[in-house]
Amino acid sequence: MTKLEEAVKDIKAGTAKLIDLSQNYISAEGLKSLADALKINKSVTAIDLSWNGIGAAGAKSLADSLKINKSITLINLSVNGIGEHGAKSLADALKTNTSITEMYLSLNRIGAAGAKSLADALQINTSITQMDLSGNNIRDAGAKSLADAIKESKSIAHIDLAENRIGTNGAQSLADSLKINKSITEMNLSLNSEIGDAGAKSLADALKINTSITEMNLSSFRMIGPSARELIASFLERNRAIREKRRVMAALLSCLSPV
Repeated sequence: MTKLEEAVKDIKAGTAKLIDLSQNYISAEGLKSLADALKINKSVTAIDLSWNGIGAAGAKSLADSLKINKSITLINLSVNGIGEHGAKSLADALKTNTSITEMYLSLNRIGAAGAKSLADALQINTSITQMDLSGNNIRDAGAKSLADAIKESKSIAHIDLAENRIGTNGAQSLADSLKINKSITEMNLSLNSEIGDAGAKSLADALKINTSITEMNLSSFRMIGPSARELIASFLERNRAIREKRRVMAALLSCLSPV
């Protein structure tokens, strides 16, 4: 019995909670049997299908199951070549799914079009708190689409946009969204070397207003002056202090509340 067959058996039996089928070279056809089993399953909460090459067809099968399944909260589909069409299928599922809180889609070649589909879904979805879209070549157009979604989202807390060839315009769009959004606490923009000093200054200006972000990764930026780096670092430190103060106050209030 293959690992996939064993997983399908456990899913149908309702005994599996965590499914790890990463690096098993599961085809789109093989994934369909897994997806069909997930439609009726109520026990699986997390599934890792990274590094399987399921493609757009496999993503479509899985997305169809996610429109029905209510137990899965975490799904990892990194390095599967799902492309923009696979991203659209998953986005359609996220418009109705309310159980998934974490989705990892790094290195899937979704491009700006795939980012636009997911951004449209994030404007509707209220459960996603963590999204990894690193290494997807979404560029400025994709960053702008996601920025529009971030303005509306009240659930997303962590977003990874590393290595996406985002430039100054994309950074400015994201900065504008951060002046409005109050839910994001971590944003990864590392390995987007085209953002430059102007983009970094836009982000620093956003952090003058935003007090919720405590972590922002800007490593490997080209031509960022010390003033922008220092401003961003100082605002993040201020936000960490604010978060700690809120935590302490909440703990004190909890102690003072009557039983």
